[in-house]
Amino acid sequence: MEKIFIIAFILFILQGIFSFKQIKNYQIRIKELKMKGLVGIGREKGFLRAGNITILVCSKQGKVITGEQMEGITVFSRFREIDSLAGMSLSQLKKIYTEKKKNAASKAMLQAIDTLERAVESHEQVL
Repeated sequence: MEKIFIIAFILFILQGIFSFKQIKNYQIRIKELKMKGLVGIGREKGFLRAGNITILVCSKQGKVITGEQMEGITVFSRFREIDSLAGMSLSQLKKIYTEKKKNAASKAMLQAIDTLERAVESHEQVL
């Protein structure tokens, strides 16, 4: 019985360590991507299914520079670049993802697009 508690405690500590590493990875990615342009972040939580975090970077004119996505249930998930987005406008991207099946990835993408649309709009008002 004592061994079960020791194993559970060790697993609990390991989960904390890996969660910390995942959070640090997120912070580093955000910091690096902010240097490239305006950043929009969308997230969709999953309880018993995979969650998703999407980060989009666009120019002040609303053209997508790059995008990254992290999807998964475990603390081992990392960001992966989405190659097909570069050069698209936010309106094109929104149209594509509005027509797609509503899963965690498309919901997170639409949140990131909405955030960027507001950022581009507010940037234009300042000019």
